[in-house]
Amino acid sequence: MPILTRNVMGGDLFAIRKTISDEAPITKDEVVELYFPGDASDPQTSDQRKPIQDAIEFLAECNQIQHSDKGYELTETAVEFGDAHLSLLHGIRTADGEESAYNDVLECLAEQSAVLADRSGELIDEMSDRVPSANWNEQKLRYWARVMEEIGVTKEVYDDEMTTMFGPNRSLALRVLVDVTENKTAPLATVLTNIDEDYLPVIGDGMEIAPYFERTLLSLQESNDVQLRTVSDIGQSVDIDGTGYSAIEVMSNE
Repeated sequence: MPILTRNVMGGDLFAIRKTISDEAPITKDEVVELYFPGDASDPQTSDQRKPIQDAIEFLAECNQIQHSDKGYELTETAVEFGDAHLSLLHGIRTADGEESAYNDVLECLAEQSAVLADRSGELIDEMSDRVPSANWNEQKLRYWARVMEEIGVTKEVYDDEMTTMFGPNRSLALRVLVDVTENKTAPLATVLTNIDEDYLPVIGDGMEIAPYFERTLLSLQESNDVQLRTVSDIGQSVDIDGTGYSAIEVMSNE
């Protein structure tokens, strides 16, 4: 699974995506030269350039960029997004085949009730059982965690570089919700289904909401960023912390 071997930094992904968007069509050599000019035959320069090359490959694997005869440009899907964070998250969520590895980790964590994940052992074991062909290890999950934190899906805690807190930050959660609700009161079940299809795994069988996203919605409601409502004629009821809600409205716009 090539995507798991990409030694990328989240900040590099967004910077290079913007460069390709602004300068397209642009070749891989031209992008690399912009970030690390120098003699490619010099081993030190070559080592410095490797993360940039990996970032370009990662963006292609997540359907952010495509290669033509003249160079790289954004894909049609990526062009539709005004928000690069949502675009990359969508690319990760909808990737298939070998490139779905990042999404496989998200789905694993979404099924758990715990908010913290230990990447040094427990998560490796769980992912090895889930997708054994990926040969999971600490390095691959470290790459995953760096990208997820930059997008806003996770946060590293405890300063041990091994513990990941799973759950979108306020900014990302609101941007996702604004996108799927279109800033209107919307049926909660429909909103959750759209998020699950396009951005993050948030529902299980029978419209059961993932524990991490239930906490996210309750936190947003407590801070008056969203309002969860019970409206009899708007759609299916979803149980959140023991209360059935059928509608959601975003009150804050990030």
